[in-house]
Amino acid sequence: LHANGIHLLISPTPYGELIIGDSHHYGSDASPFNAEQIDNWMLELAEQTLGCKVQVVERWQGVYGSRGPGPFSFLRPAPGLSVALMHTGVGMSVGPALAERNIAQLLEQA
Repeated sequence: LHANGIHLLISPTPYGELIIGDSHHYGSDASPFNAEQIDNWMLELAEQTLGCKVQVVERWQGVYGSRGPGPFSFLRPAPGLSVALMHTGVGMSVGPALAERNIAQLLEQA
């Protein structure tokens, strides 16, 4: 799992479905294709965790740029405007915490 950057994320949708992911491979030439074995390992892990069979409805391949001063930046491009910019593919993992942190900073300055 570690060698293929697999960490299990399971997020429900408003439609009763689950988004399950993900794996990460780093490099300058990202493949547009998923390796079926890696997807199978992820699905097996999800099924073990959930205790049920998972049916794949569709797949999504994300490719992210990963350059920047760090994994994310908080910007203030104009008065009254605050932006959290992700420089990597960790948004699903850390997005809620970044939002909480950004809002707390805005409230402290108000």
